[in-house]
Amino acid sequence: QSQVAVLGLPFSLSTLASGEGTLEYQWRKNGVAIAGATGATFSVPNVTAATAGVNSAVITGPKGNLTTESATITVEPSRCPR
Repeated sequence: QSQVAVLGLPFSLSTLASGEGTLEYQWRKNGVAIAGATGATFSVPNVTAATAGVNSAVITGPKGNLTTESATITVEPSRCPR
């Protein structure tokens, strides 16, 4: 599902999968594997403009691979009250 991330704030995406055996996760941005993003949740502690993109996760288990639906992440500036 597409989401909005706010500059300077933390952001995360999660996926829930179940199956036989151990499941492995690899998050991708714009089709390219994100180094170190290998859990059911992908977290960005401090959103920057580079956070924007199309993300998905490839889940690998004993019976094969599954790719989640893509989520388009849009980054917006922080909204500070005045």
